[in-house]
Amino acid sequence: MEQKASNQGQQYSISRCMEVLHGMDDVSDEIKVLASDVLKDASSREFFLCYESRLRGLWLKKEVAKLGTQLPP
Repeated sequence: MEQKASNQGQQYSISRCMEVLHGMDDVSDEIKVLASDVLKDASSREFFLCYESRLRGLWLKKEVAKLGTQLPP
């Protein structure tokens, strides 16, 4: 049981999210940097990684917009 929890933690880790994020060409560098605030939360990381790759950018942009952070022009 403990091994399963450990594997799940690794599956949705910050490192795994960052690896996926680095490969996303449809997301600006600004969004990628702000994503670190969104992906601090374990449930957000799980949502991010469970979305189809074509939808991740859209979801991430929505979550970053909720932060209320002004993006540079």
